[in-house]
Amino acid sequence: MDYSYRRWATASAVFDLVRRQRPDAVQQLRQKVGLVFGFGPGNPGVNDSTYAAIGEWCQELNLRCEAIEWEIVTWFMRGGEMAEPEREPDPDHEQPYYHIPWIPGESKRQFQKRASAEFYRHKAAEERRGAVTASATVNPKHVDWFVRYQVNEQPFERIARNDRAHRQDVKRAVRSIASLIELKLRPTSPGRPPGRAGSRRPARHIVRRKSQTNR
Repeated sequence: MDYSYRRWATASAVFDLVRRQRPDAVQQLRQKVGLVFGFGPGNPGVNDSTYAAIGEWCQELNLRCEAIEWEIVTWFMRGGEMAEPEREPDPDHEQPYYHIPWIPGESKRQFQKRASAEFYRHKAAEERRGAVTASATVNPKHVDWFVRYQVNEQPFERIARNDRAHRQDVKRAVRSIASLIELKLRPTSPGRPPGRAGSRRPARHIVRRKSQTNR
């Protein structure tokens, strides 16, 4: 699976979910963009003010990154400012296509050898970019966790508790989505680690000193 395809497919899945979960925010996006540029049939295009308005909206929702911003631009150019019916994401809607040039007279073994070399070349490029391991589809559960954490600002503990999942699994999935779209996650709220609520008991050596003083 090509890394760049995964990046844009993930950005599309994230924005699709935000549109369904946060219609109020999407309405604000329409208003921001409508004030600086009139998207519409027969009038597609963008300018600096358009990018600035989209960037400002993304910043407000903790989604400021190139992949999300371009997904929004593409959405508007497809007429996204018009009302659209809700739809569930279809991970199989588009499949990536990569062409390996044909060499006349080449044997099957030679072609497979070249295809294998191309595969490992792309995998090595992914590792140099720090990409996560790609799978055939974008996991909708991971996208949901990402939006709930990054956009709705729910803590990992709450997401894990509500979905009966392990906190580390949620955290790992959210980080993977952020890595795919090259987005910096918002900082977590300061506080004690899970299970450390309440007053701490004094250290044993302090208790021992106090008892010796009282003698």
